[in-house]
Amino acid sequence: MPNHFHILIQTTDRSLENIKVGNIDLIKITNSFRLLLSEFAKEVNIKYNRSGSLFRQKTKFSLVNNGDPNYPKNVIKYVLSNPLEAKLVSNLDDWEYSSFLDLVGKRNGKLCDFGLCKDVFQLTLEDLKDIGNGYDDILCLKE
Repeated sequence: MPNHFHILIQTTDRSLENIKVGNIDLIKITNSFRLLLSEFAKEVNIKYNRSGSLFRQKTKFSLVNNGDPNYPKNVIKYVLSNPLEAKLVSNLDDWEYSSFLDLVGKRNGKLCDFGLCKDVFQLTLEDLKDIGNGYDDILCLKE
């Protein structure tokens, strides 16, 4: 996405522990993202001879396990279909900035684990193909 990104991470109990950074109490994974985004911004600023913040908003996050058995599948569908919803492409095969191509076996990326994605999000290859074809009825976030 041109102005934001989505990332789904499997957390552990250890990554959700509280830590103290200076006078601030943070969750370990929150601090990790803070450091990642800060370092990324520094590198972009160096590369493009600029200064200041790169990201406008504080990072938002939510746990996928909210008790609703349909929610995990809806989350992955929402994340993967975001370029379609934003009308950046008419087919996800044309969006190179996503793990979709890796999940359907059209690219050999190393960031996604299809087996884990299938287990956690109850996805089938058919579900992924439906998302990639731009079906309008794939999102049911209000169920």
